This record gives sequence, structure tokens and C-alpha cells, in this order.
Amino acid sequence: MTITLSPGQQIRVELAGAGGITARSRLGPRLSVAAVAVRGSQGAPGIDGADGSDGADGSDGLNGTGTVNTVNGDAGPDVVLTASDVGARPAGDVPATEVTGLGTAATEDTGTTDGTVPLLSTGGRLPIARLASGTPDGTKFVADDGTLKAAGGGGGLIARTVWDPGSFAGKTTTSTTFVDVDTTNAKVSFTVPASGEVDVSVEFYLEQYNGSVNLVTFCLLSGDTVVGDPLHSALGNTYTDGNRLRMAISFPLSGLTPASSLTYKLGWKMAFAAASWRVLVGAGFGSLVMKVSAVA
Repeated sequence: MTITLSPGQQIRVELAGAGGITARSRLGPRLSVAAVAVRGSQGAPGIDGADGSDGADGSDGLNGTGTVNTVNGDAGPDVVLTASDVGARPAGDVPATEVTGLGTAATEDTGTTDGTVPLLSTGGRLPIARLASGTPDGTKFVADDGTLKAAGGGGGLIARTVWDPGSFAGKTTTSTTFVDVDTTNAKVSFTVPASGEVDVSVEFYLEQYNGSVNLVTFCLLSGDTVVGDPLHSALGNTYTDGNRLRMAISFPLSGLTPASSLTYKLGWKMAFAAASWRVLVGAGFGSLVMKVSAVA
């Protein structure tokens, strides 16, 4: 330390040594003390500074590069990944019916194997065998016990045929055995209901004809076979030419096979071989109507 004094100034220097010894000296204006080292006591700790702000995010690293030499020990050049390599079910664990022929009727799964996926049949429909057991015939429904059953009974009209040729048509016969009134038009087709019972009704115009007395009888025919009881209350005990009647005949039938398909024709015959009656259809005589109603 260097101290410079002006003329007439004095300073007092005290040096504290070890053990508490103090050295004092009074120095005149021309005296200087050089390089006096004084060690002061340790100062108090400073206050901690505030935390610095976060640094900016670093940039993304570069994508790594390299070469795949083998897959499952196979060095290639062509490497095939198996189902297990990608977490799929190996094809050998899946029945062929589940993975081949889907949507083709030729390999249609009819449902005989439990746990297989059913294939759609022609038209994109699920095979009936996958829905219920039994023989389908177009008239049954799937019951809640998993079987095909015939529809329940219940009355009501189930079939109807109307023959109206527009122009006049008169039908006659001289046959003394039952024949068709009209093979093509005077018939009705239906499916037998679950009860096996139906009522077949026929309506038409009938006219006495040809100037002779004769008896006429009507029936239902299945082919050439008479069905049920013919209408025995025959007409024509007396002759009145041009006498016309609107006939309404009903044939009750029972014991038919449910769900069977039947076609019945209107048949008739004469007691004597003469065309004494004729059926009138068309023009002002309206239609010949045949109806089939189910009996519950």
C-alpha cells in the first residue's frame, strides 16, 4: 500500500499482528509506507442469484441409416415375412372353408360344421341350414326352437281365379262322366294350409239350352279324379229354354296334406248324352270365379 502525505499532514498507522500485538507509528509528511499488506476478516456470504431461464430446445437428430442384412436368419435376396412375423394367424390354423370360396355358391357352407363361417348362397342370402333344421318348402317359418315349422292355421282367402274372356263364351258338354268345364281357365291353384281344410267356392252363370230335359252335376277335379263330394242336387227336372241361373257352389274339403300344392278344376257331367246346359262367361254374363279359403 502506498500513502502520500501533503506537507503538514500526519497519519497514524496501527498494525495488528498475531497474538493481538499492535504496532503504532506516526508518520510525517515526507514518509510513506509501501506494500503494507493487511488481511481483513472474511466478509459475509453473498445472496444466491436467481435461477437462469430454460435454454431453447435442441434440434431433432438425424435419421439413422443402415442396412438390414437378414430377417429371421434369411439373407435373401428375397425375404418372405410369415404371418407370425406380423402378428397374424397362420393360414394352417384356419379351416379352408373359412378362407376359400367366400361368396361362391359352388363351395357354399351349409352349416354342418360348428364354428365355421357360413358362406352366402346364390343371391347373397344366408343358407337356411344355418338358421334352422328341417326341410324348406317355401311355406314354413323359423321357430324360436331353431326348426322350420308350417305356418299356423287361420281362416281367410288363400287363392282366387277370375275367368273373364271379355267376349262371350258358352261352354257345353254331352259327357255322362265328369270332364273339365274349361281345361285352361276354370281352375284354381293353392297351397294347403296347416289345418288341411279348405272351402272351394265357384260362381258362374248357367243356362238351360238346346230344348231338352237333362240333369247336370258339378264337381272338383284333380286331373281326372273327382275330389270330395259332387253337387248331387242336380238341376233340370223341367226344361225352360233360356232359363239362366247365377250358380254359387261350395265344396268343403278336409284331410288335405298341409303345405302341399294343389290345382283343382271345375268339372261337370250330364245325366243323358245331350248338351242341355251351358256355362256362360264374358260379355253381359260376367266372370267365372273360383276361390279357396282356409278353414282354421
